[in-house]
Formats: sequence, C-alpha cells, structure tokens
Amino acid sequence: MRRCPRERGLFQFTVHRIALAIGAALTLHAAAACAPVRESRGYILNERVLASITPGTDTRDTVLVALGTPSAIGTFDPNSWYYIGALTEAVPYRAADVLDQQVVAISFGARGVVSDIQRYTLSDAMKINPTDRETPTRGRELGILEQLIGNLGRFSPGAARQAP
Repeated sequence: MRRCPRERGLFQFTVHRIALAIGAALTLHAAAACAPVRESRGYILNERVLASITPGTDTRDTVLVALGTPSAIGTFDPNSWYYIGALTEAVPYRAADVLDQQVVAISFGARGVVSDIQRYTLSDAMKINPTDRETPTRGRELGILEQLIGNLGRFSPGAARQAP
C-alpha cells in the first residue's frame, strides 16, 4: 500500500508546527529567565505605625509591639535599635543592585524611653572598601614539628584512667 503524497505533506506540516511551538516556548522561557527580579528585604517600613511612635512618651516595649524585633541593635550602644529594609533588583549572573534603602534608628534614654528617631536613605549610605589585611593575634606561630614536640609530656598517663 502506498500512502497518498498529500498525507505525508500533512504529517510534515504538523511536525513543523510542533517544532515551531516548542522553539517559541523555549525562547519565551529563556527570555523570562533573564528578566530582572525585584525583592523587598528586611523590614518593610509602615509610615503610619512609625508616625505613632513619639519621643519622650513611648518605651522599648511599645516600640517592640508597634514595629517588632529590630533588624539590629547597636554593637557599642544597646540603647540604639535599627530597622533596616531594602528594595533590590537582581539580574542573572550579576550582583543585586540596591534600588532603595530605608534605615530607621531609634535611640532610647536611660529609662528606656524613646529619645530620638532618625531616618536614613540610600543617599546617606557610604561605600566602604574593606581592607584585606589580617588582624595579628598574640603569641607566635609554631611549625608542625614544634607543635608535636611541644605536646610531648604535656599530658600525664594516669589522668585518663581516673574516673570523675
């Protein structure tokens, strides 16, 4: 039995359409993968809630209830709380760019009452270049042989056998 040439052409036409549809789908998928992705990170600032906090009136507890746990507490001054949030945009194979950044610094007085509220934006940020130097430690560096010889006689043989 011979097939009609018209049927073979219809089969080839259908395969060609399916291949085009798959190619178009893959192209759209690849284009979507290269699209930038925006993400909100950290604390999302609520202006109305922040405006309700009054210096001289509110305390740590009321700030904690209103804003939640701070993103950071001051390293050298635990009376400073920081709420940090950022909007970033990431493109595949590149580092994320910070589009917007909001930092709210709340300072507390001696009795735990809010004394000051400061706001910082991305324009207040400064670019720093971390140094690649190492912090020296006290003591001296021992070689492998010095470490092995230094440990000889350090432990007494009877100490391991004694029960606590």
